[in-house]
Amino acid sequence: MASKNVFSKLFRSDDAAGEVKPSDAATPTAERPGKSKQTGAGSPGVALRRWQTEKAVAGEAMGQYTFIVPANTAKGMVSRAFLALTGVKPVRIAMGWVMPRRSQRGKVRKRLKKAVVTIAKGATVNVPSAEETKTAKIKREKAR
Repeated sequence: MASKNVFSKLFRSDDAAGEVKPSDAATPTAERPGKSKQTGAGSPGVALRRWQTEKAVAGEAMGQYTFIVPANTAKGMVSRAFLALTGVKPVRIAMGWVMPRRSQRGKVRKRLKKAVVTIAKGATVNVPSAEETKTAKIKREKAR
């Protein structure tokens, strides 16, 4: 009986032909059939949620839009999601963290990741607010 080693995990042999083929574990996700790096059906992989504070609203006049994104999100993922949402390619994306805060009743808001998307001067976009997005979602669910 052959002992299993590192190479046997990466390569499997086809008994009929005697050929050695790479296994699915060694194949990158993008090359595997039926696998996709994007999450959701037709989505760019990131859910952008508007972050509305006085500072964020003031930044919109300068072409800077602030969103809350999942903790494992990269700048490229935010760029693709913003492009899919608005049709405008961002010029710059800054990522940061919103630190946890304790409310008066003792509850703690968890740490959130924030993305500030800057668009070119003169470009205008219509990004729906959190309330508009929530209302549209409720209407779609009722229509079903």
